[in-house]
Amino acid sequence: MGHLRLNDPELTLPHPRMLKRRFVLVPLEEILPGLILPGQTGDVRMLLAELPDLGEVTKVATEDHPWPDS
Repeated sequence: MGHLRLNDPELTLPHPRMLKRRFVLVPLEEILPGLILPGQTGDVRMLLAELPDLGEVTKVATEDHPWPDS
């Protein structure tokens, strides 16, 4: 949503805990590693490197949306 910020009882953008979720940052790093999110000074690559969560994020392919071989 670009630099849109929204603080509504039903929706907050960007999500308040997205920076603590590897499953959000890994795909962002893949498509826009230099993206600086609203309110941040470092890019997605830096945020991901500083994230204490080291869990694995795996792409899931479906019949309708197969992922190309990496």
